[in-house]
Amino acid sequence: MVAPGNPYATNEGWSIAGRDCYEIRRLTSSHDCLHRGAGAHTPKVLVRVGNPEWNPATTKWANEQVGVSQECAERVRGLITMIPEWWSNCQVRMRWRVLEQGSARERESTVCIRFTQVENEGPYANRKVVTKEVEANLLVLVNLIREQCFQQVENFVPGDIRYQGFEDLEGRGKGMITINRRKVSLFEVDVAIGCLLGFHLGNGIQAIVVVPTSGAPSGAKWEQRR
Repeated sequence: MVAPGNPYATNEGWSIAGRDCYEIRRLTSSHDCLHRGAGAHTPKVLVRVGNPEWNPATTKWANEQVGVSQECAERVRGLITMIPEWWSNCQVRMRWRVLEQGSARERESTVCIRFTQVENEGPYANRKVVTKEVEANLLVLVNLIREQCFQQVENFVPGDIRYQGFEDLEGRGKGMITINRRKVSLFEVDVAIGCLLGFHLGNGIQAIVVVPTSGAPSGAKWEQRR
């Protein structure tokens, strides 16, 4: 059996919370923010390892091999026909799966944040999650952090912040946020912003814009979410 699948999407999914968690995830949920190729099966091939049978398929394969002489092919065929039947039946079933190579997004990022949902109740629990909306909200948040802490550097733009995630078997969200690499001169600042983002997300912090009596926003403060 052959299941070609999508190796890129599979590796991205595995990298969020591990292979086992990804393989038994909820296939239909409100939190389905994976690469579009994740709907395919995990790439794998089931094979049997042992002495081959000489048949038309084997003959065709031998004729297609460059550098294999007819004499060599006939010799192999002769050896195969001499093998006892009981020996030929000794075959081992094996399964080939795609190599686990980690996330390409993570390798290309400055910061990678992984998280697990810990609460199943509240207004934000189990709501519909759309990748573009999550990335747009994260973009607003990191630019707000940048504005408050690192005004000398340029804003993040769409595509700089990527998100992917899913629900595990128990219905808890698993996600991964990556901040793409920008200029070398921005590396240290981007790492600091990523650390602040992880801190705010992990501690349930939300930004509150302060509007003075003049009516013009003067900045933001942070308070603990209830």
